[in-house]
Amino acid sequence: MIIMSELSNDEIRYKILEILYKVALKSPDWLVIRSYLKNHIKCDEKLIDFNVKYLDERELAKIMQFKGRNWNTVKITGKGVDVYEHKLEFASQYPFIKIAIQKIDGSVYGSAVQAVDSQVSVKERITDSFKQAYSLVEMQRNLSEGEKANIKENLEGLEEEIKAEKPDKSKVQRLWDWIKGNANWVVPTLKGIIEDIIKTLGS
Repeated sequence: MIIMSELSNDEIRYKILEILYKVALKSPDWLVIRSYLKNHIKCDEKLIDFNVKYLDERELAKIMQFKGRNWNTVKITGKGVDVYEHKLEFASQYPFIKIAIQKIDGSVYGSAVQAVDSQVSVKERITDSFKQAYSLVEMQRNLSEGEKANIKENLEGLEEEIKAEKPDKSKVQRLWDWIKGNANWVVPTLKGIIEDIIKTLGS
């Protein structure tokens, strides 16, 4: 039976890349199996196969094993990580990256999409990056709720400061240093925008 999908191929490609990225962030050695993607993306499995192979051909993902005629496991590549973390830089090269499917509630994915292109304002870039950062905090199973709250508090302080009309460079730098020292796994998600902001603040 064919499952009718409301998702476009671009949306499916982005969602596959997002899942591969988040799995790799937990454990770089983990491979994503075919059934995992089928359970997390509500569309016909043939579309998942088609788009996994597309990502493999574009060298953003790598099919690791085959089972019969179908692929069995896949993982994100270094190039795929770069594209996911620096969307604005790759939007013209990979048009599908302009589609950002937003996680709505737990494992339920909505069809809401957000255009990500060169016209996105700095504040929108900041918001997008920090949303990803907060999501990463929630995914950390080895942290207590108190530790998560502490990291979120510092992230919120950093986000609020860089969105201020006149950000305090020393406060931005202090909070950024804290994040790098206490939650370095979130740094790749924020590095681009934070370093850009610090540069604009000058000496």
